[in-house]
Formats: sequence, C-alpha cells, structure tokens
Amino acid sequence: MLRNFPQYDNISGPDSRNFYLLLAVLVIDMKTNKVINHFKVLLPGNVEPSLTDASFYNGALYVLSRSHRQVIKMNPDNGAILSIYDYRKFEEDPKNVYVKIPTFGSNNDPQGYGVMEGLVVNKDGIYIATDNNMLPLKRNLLNNKPQLFIFSNPE
Repeated sequence: MLRNFPQYDNISGPDSRNFYLLLAVLVIDMKTNKVINHFKVLLPGNVEPSLTDASFYNGALYVLSRSHRQVIKMNPDNGAILSIYDYRKFEEDPKNVYVKIPTFGSNNDPQGYGVMEGLVVNKDGIYIATDNNMLPLKRNLLNNKPQLFIFSNPE
C-alpha cells in the first residue's frame, strides 16, 4: 500500500520490497513499511531524470527515464547502472511525435519531456507505452491515441 509516498510510482520487487520512483528510487520493506535503501539515478547531461515507471526482469530493475528517453537496467540492491537502452530515435521519429505543451518555468528539460510512461520488460521484449494526455500526433491531428512501442529484448 502506498500511503507514505503518494507522489511516487511504485513497482513490487520479487521479494518483500517495493521500489518507488520520481527523481530517485526508494526501496521500501513492505513488512515494516520503512525505507531500507534509496539511490539517485545519475545520468549524463544537465537534465534531471524524470523516472516514470519500472519493471523487474531476471533479477534486474529496469527504470524508464522519459526525460532522457532511456530504459536503464540497474542493480536493485545498490542502484548501479548495468546498461542503458536509448529509444530517443523512435520517440522523435516524425511519425511518432505528439504535439507538446511547453513546460513553463522549468529548465529541467528544454526539449520538453518525452511522453513515455509505461514499461514492461520480459523475455520477449521491452514494452514502452505513451501517456500523451490526449494530445494528437503532429502528423495527424485527428489521432490522439496512445502508442505502444515493442523492442526486442537485447539480452
């Protein structure tokens, strides 16, 4: 249950831990409801990572950073980055670009946040879903449907 951290998305781990996301990953022991670990996702550049979802697969924690347009594979025990999968060219392909509302008063991401907010990783692939807030595609203003991107699992 997510009583203490309502602003965070969460993902249940393979054991009794839950992982909460926003600008950092909080590891919560669900038996005691206490924070047992936390780590910040440190990525290059001046943009603070905006972590929007996570998925466990094969002992690793995969975290979606919409601001960097990357899926980051992490060690769930210490937060070490094991590998990074970049999907920027797919989200920024003209056929996939949504109309964006500019972010006012924020230098966090001058190019605007990405729209990817859903993540599932399994043996078949990496699934990333958009949350376009009903905004249309730039190439077709009548199409405001979200999209699901499916990538083969690189492992």
